[in-house]
Amino acid sequence: MTITTYAELKTAISDFLADGEDGSLVEFRDTFIDLAESYFNRTLRTADMEERTTLTTDSDGRATLPTGLLAIRSARYNGSPLRELRATSLGGGNRLSPYDTADVPVWYSITSISNAKILQLTPIQSSAEVFLTYFEKIPALNDNDQTTNWLLDLAPDAYLYRCLAEAYTWRQAFDKAAGFANYVKMICDDLTSLDERARYGNAEMTFDGIAP
Repeated sequence: MTITTYAELKTAISDFLADGEDGSLVEFRDTFIDLAESYFNRTLRTADMEERTTLTTDSDGRATLPTGLLAIRSARYNGSPLRELRATSLGGGNRLSPYDTADVPVWYSITSISNAKILQLTPIQSSAEVFLTYFEKIPALNDNDQTTNWLLDLAPDAYLYRCLAEAYTWRQAFDKAAGFANYVKMICDDLTSLDERARYGNAEMTFDGIAP
């Protein structure tokens, strides 16, 4: 059985669940897939999830973060001098000269305004450009314009078994759910290890600052 599309994934879920007492769960397949994707977005952080954009701050040194952002990997100030910004808490940023606009930004913090995630620079600088590299949500599968994605292509077993874990949790068959959930965790650990080898397998060891 090949699982390369949303339709094939739903068929595979039906084949596994259509065993008498659990056959009625097939009508909830879309929900199980949605729940599985929520799990993957909480768990995975690989290069396949990375996206890049450029932000421009307003007069308060703020910029709206992209929809779908899960975590920031790098925030680089595109000014003079170019600088990798350092993360701090919002309170920490408020204590680090928040109203001093003479110096270039050094820190950034994350807050939320009207349900939108905001990046705040400290010291404040308006019209500042920030090159942002971030982890983005996995493209959600559907029957129309997103019938596949990189995760379904790379690890269809992760998708299928996480959906089954959600299905058996729904049925309150927790022993079966735990078995599938543990297997999915191992697959996600494998994906993380593969990503680390791809990123750093040939990397040299480097140290910040002056080495003795």
